[in-house]
Amino acid sequence: MTALTEVDWGRIFAKAWTDPAFKAAYEADPRAALRSYAADLDVDPEAAFSFPAMPAKMDDATVKAMAEGSAHPQPMYCC
Repeated sequence: MTALTEVDWGRIFAKAWTDPAFKAAYEADPRAALRSYAADLDVDPEAAFSFPAMPAKMDDATVKAMAEGSAHPQPMYCC
């Protein structure tokens, strides 16, 4: 099993921001959506999931590149 990293979360959120079907799947059943992202993920059955809004300073091209894996996601937090 593989644990989710910050890079994984960045790509997962970027995919949801650019793919309405994936976003709907994530909102309906986060664990199933995460398994569709990578079948071997170690998803804590007790974890609570949330979904952040796309940062205003990110442009659509960057988010799309992150979702496709051609750009490295930036950390989702500060300080």
